[in-house]
Amino acid sequence: GEAVSRGEKEESENIMPFIVLHGVNIRAITQHSGILLCTRIQKLEMFVFAISGTWTNVENNSLTYILKTLYFEVSNSQKMESTKIREAVKFLAEGDKATEKGWFKKPEWDVAGQNYEKAASCFKAARSYDQAIQAYQKASDALFKSDSIYMAAKTMESAANLAAQQLKQPERAAEMYRKSSDLYLAHMTPDRAAEMLEKGA
Repeated sequence: GEAVSRGEKEESENIMPFIVLHGVNIRAITQHSGILLCTRIQKLEMFVFAISGTWTNVENNSLTYILKTLYFEVSNSQKMESTKIREAVKFLAEGDKATEKGWFKKPEWDVAGQNYEKAASCFKAARSYDQAIQAYQKASDALFKSDSIYMAAKTMESAANLAAQQLKQPERAAEMYRKSSDLYLAHMTPDRAAEMLEKGA
């Protein structure tokens, strides 16, 4: 695009890196040995791996520093996401355990709802949005059964927001917004109910 055109006009001694951490495309443009190298790769790990073999040939220390920093950021991010998913699975198991009933045990729907909501938050932090949505839905169902109607509506709204904003699934989001609206109505919160219908329209 425009950034590439500007980069082509730079003198060979200048290096212009372009990094998009929160998007899907990673671009680095560098002038080296009189050749414009433009790398556009979907995953940052691939990007780092692709040029790691030529790090020693990169004359500009600032670019080398950026790449090494990004490599460690990716590694740390992956570790964090893996940790969050393990935590989420643990909370899901605790939630399922709380729903069990036996001879002397009744389901603890409030405890289940709290654990499912924690699981959803962990999945969300790990950017595992579909699993987060499912956990929010389970939380909403459990909280409804524990008579926490407002929180049931709120967790269903959180699920709808993820579907709309992160997964770009408007039809799926609309269905959950309608469910959230019904729950807000049951809680006698008509303003919030109307807002959900508007979001899902």
